[in-house]
Amino acid sequence: RLIEAGEKAAAEFMESCRNSVRPVLFEEVCGTLVAGYSDNYIKVYAEGGEDDLNRIRNVKLSENYKDGMKGEIE
Repeated sequence: RLIEAGEKAAAEFMESCRNSVRPVLFEEVCGTLVAGYSDNYIKVYAEGGEDDLNRIRNVKLSENYKDGMKGEIE
């Protein structure tokens, strides 16, 4: 039950961040996406490439995706 409660709380937190713009430090390339963490520790995936790695970009969070959220680099 504790795991379920944690997963529910994480999903609710990510939902509350939908459509917000957050700074994200991109750290890895995942196919055609780059991935990194926002300032509030959400894993974020966005269309991007090598030029985005090790840079902080503002990203509009749009939807739940894998273990985090998908967004669009502004």
